[in-house]
Amino acid sequence: MGTVTVANKAQQGINVGGYTVFGMAFANANRPADGTDGQVPIVAGYALTSGIDKDVWDEWWARNQDADIVKRGMILAHENPNTVKSMVRGISGTKPRAVQHNWGAARSK
Repeated sequence: MGTVTVANKAQQGINVGGYTVFGMAFANANRPADGTDGQVPIVAGYALTSGIDKDVWDEWWARNQDADIVKRGMILAHENPNTVKSMVRGISGTKPRAVQHNWGAARSK
């Protein structure tokens, strides 16, 4: 069983097959005053949630292709947390990088 890190730009969290994927409202509310990462890391405006079962994520992703959060690129995942960080930095423009457009499917190389 593999896991993925999910990046969520929406304010509200979502339930993915029994797993809580945190949203920005929770991430910001639990961020220390010194701006360091709190309980939920924030990268380029996305809240990161690690430890989501890959099979559960892939099923959720396949069923939710028509959801606004998916269509607008507000949620994505990958097995490698550093890849997720690079992906969201590329989307937000904080780091120049080609953006992979199959954003949500959690695939290994």
